[in-house]
Amino acid sequence: MSSRPSAAAEFPSDHLDRRVQVVADFVGTLDQEDFVDAPAGWPDEISTALLDAVYSAQQRYHSNTPGAGVYNRVLAFRQEFSKRDSELLNDLSRLVTVEESEIRSIMGNNVVSDGKSTPKSVAVRHAAARLLKISVGRASDLHDAKPEDVKKAYTGVPGLGWITHEYFLMLLGQPGIKADVMITRFVNHALSTQGLGPVHAHEASWIIKTIHAETDAARGVGLGHFDHILWRWQRSR
Repeated sequence: MSSRPSAAAEFPSDHLDRRVQVVADFVGTLDQEDFVDAPAGWPDEISTALLDAVYSAQQRYHSNTPGAGVYNRVLAFRQEFSKRDSELLNDLSRLVTVEESEIRSIMGNNVVSDGKSTPKSVAVRHAAARLLKISVGRASDLHDAKPEDVKKAYTGVPGLGWITHEYFLMLLGQPGIKADVMITRFVNHALSTQGLGPVHAHEASWIIKTIHAETDAARGVGLGHFDHILWRWQRSR
């Protein structure tokens, strides 16, 4: 998933196993009511998923204020374009025809972290164009695409990285962990309860995936649902 060494390569095995066990034990303390239904994502709407993923980075996702928060703006975009051209929501070839300024007017003036303050509205169009070049225009096209090609197309846009790439795929129904600030904070909070130092996003992602695959802490939920449970718990603190 990353060009960086794996977590196992960065830590001695006993050191890493200790971290996995500590976080798994902490997950085990969560109430059953925390294991709520996960959001469905946008499994049949690749354009919606792309907007959601790109704009989610370093931004408030949910808000009770109308028109504020990434999720509310994504809903506004869907509502606007479902009236004009419902096919656009699952067709990147249509998304690239939408004026950058129009995307920005609905989704906001946020920029990517590329050192140039490029608007996310521009990054969305660039990512859509790059995905189209590898014949990924609809959600179903991902079934035949090589994962490494999809990742290269997405992360080849300056300012778009592996975390939102994985989230993009999760929104389209593929299992994964979005190791964003909340998930990394969750892992580091759990580690701190036993006096262990923090890890960065790559290790946090690896730890959560390992817990989901190898322990009973996930309580039978899918990986994306597990991610949402931990994200939601951390956000509520």
